[in-house]
Amino acid sequence: MKNSKMDDLFDFENADTKKMIKEAKGKNYARIALISLSMAVYIFGLIYLQKIQITPYLVDNNISEIDSYYNVFGANTHLGMWDEEYRFIGSSASAPKYKIIDGKPVSLGEVKVPGKVNFNEFSLNANWPTTDTKDVFTYDGVRKLQFYHPAITYEAYKNDMNLVADIPDYKKVEMGISFDKSYTLKEVQNMLPENVNFQWAWIDTYDETSLQGLQSSDGVPSIVISEVNAAGFHLYNKVGEAIEKPVDQFVENLELALRNKTNYYNDLKVVDDFLKQENGKINTDNIMIVGAVITGSPKDILSVQNENFVKAAVLGAVVDTY
Repeated sequence: MKNSKMDDLFDFENADTKKMIKEAKGKNYARIALISLSMAVYIFGLIYLQKIQITPYLVDNNISEIDSYYNVFGANTHLGMWDEEYRFIGSSASAPKYKIIDGKPVSLGEVKVPGKVNFNEFSLNANWPTTDTKDVFTYDGVRKLQFYHPAITYEAYKNDMNLVADIPDYKKVEMGISFDKSYTLKEVQNMLPENVNFQWAWIDTYDETSLQGLQSSDGVPSIVISEVNAAGFHLYNKVGEAIEKPVDQFVENLELALRNKTNYYNDLKVVDDFLKQENGKINTDNIMIVGAVITGSPKDILSVQNENFVKAAVLGAVVDTY
């Protein structure tokens, strides 16, 4: 009897044996599937946890990089509050970019993360930057400021005062002026008329090598500086309030940006090296100003047109007073 049962057990053609084997295989497959599913859920959970921890860090780093750039470069340009959106795939952030003209913001679009500082500009002159006096705009239709370094000889200097004279006096105007030489902050504050608002200061950060790169040579005209590439400091903050110590704030922003090692480190380091000039520390008294952004009514802006310190005058944004 025992031998018969053993024979039946190893008789793979037997119906009971086939059923037992099938059930065993089914249980084994189910066990493998359950283990695989558990491992997949576990691994996905780990990836998700890492993602929600790392993504904000990466987004915040990118935000800090762009913020640090506009704290040093970009004449009279501010970034607003960042709107951050975190997703498992495709996290992003955006912030409005704007100028302040006598307390009123003028939109310049927005900056986005992932992304970088956008240097694109529209000009009727395909060979810009040159000494040509063509108008340059953002793609939002706002005029872009241009600056002329006093140590460079240009074939022509842009003077938009004639345009300002045609603007109705109920408008508010932004004007970028380039000086005939470098001045201290105190000197600039004293020589600008009281009826104009001194919004932003373009500082001298150009050593001999940089100046040679700007100067005309071999038939190539001298280069004017776009507002996006001009380094300087704000005299009013993001909401239009006067900054108590603007130069100190500028130095603090520059040092913070350098400590963060942003993608714009090399550009910022050039500014830092020039201002330190091997002293190891920036002396704020040695920061010299070679241009400025002023705002006011057309009549206010025209009050500087005959001043000897104005070498070039470039019209920027124009906005209604109300």
